[in-house]
Amino acid sequence: MSVSAMSADNKVTTRNSAKSGKPETPEPASLQSIDDKLNSIINILRKHTDDIQDIKKEQKDLAASIELCHTNISDVKQLVTEQGSKITACEDELVRVNEENQRLWKELKSTKKELRDLEQYSHRNNLIIYGIPEDKNENIQHVMRRLAVTLQFENWSSSLMDAVHRMGKATQTQPRPIIVKFVSRLDKDDFWNKRKFRRNLRATDLGYSSENSIYINESLTPANRELLKMTREAAKQKGYNQVWTTNCSIFARREKGSPVIKITSSTDLQRM
Repeated sequence: MSVSAMSADNKVTTRNSAKSGKPETPEPASLQSIDDKLNSIINILRKHTDDIQDIKKEQKDLAASIELCHTNISDVKQLVTEQGSKITACEDELVRVNEENQRLWKELKSTKKELRDLEQYSHRNNLIIYGIPEDKNENIQHVMRRLAVTLQFENWSSSLMDAVHRMGKATQTQPRPIIVKFVSRLDKDDFWNKRKFRRNLRATDLGYSSENSIYINESLTPANRELLKMTREAAKQKGYNQVWTTNCSIFARREKGSPVIKITSSTDLQRM
């Protein structure tokens, strides 16, 4: 059969198929097209495989990081436990130090009190006299004799005194107090008790022209003088009308017949 005849037959067949309404059978795909598709699929699979490998690597790295974190957490826990033990030890030591500190403070307070008592004890034979006019050329021994006579202190003698002198530097405003140290505490107490009979003693009673009031007090240490001052101030505020010293100790009471409070430190003022 000739090529022309074959073409004519194909055309007739096509027309006949169109007329009959049956679908045409597709021509089979070429090998090249199939190969291209397979290559595309292979490339996609390779990409996915690479992605999976990357994910696995990341998962492996993450697992290693998590393991490292667990190790670090364990180390931190151990460190916290160790620090907790150290803190507990420090707290125990702090408690011990505080207890020791309190004990030392008590000892220091007791020692200070003993020192104050010893210092005050050294003043036990002393009296301080305020208000006697001061003369540049005075004989302090004669001044004390005039005071003793005024107080009716019998058998007065300068030998009763171990020392006597004015205190501090001279001023133009007021006379310096006189401090006298007796040889015997009994003589000191006897002389001091005589003042009770002349509570309103004035300088004129000794022959001076001055109207100064004369006061005779026990000799207190600086700390006790300050405490006595604080006691008198507290007494004014709280309505106490009696503050005095006996044997260099400070006492206070609201009125005659009321309880007597011995003042040994500033904390005792709260009891008033």
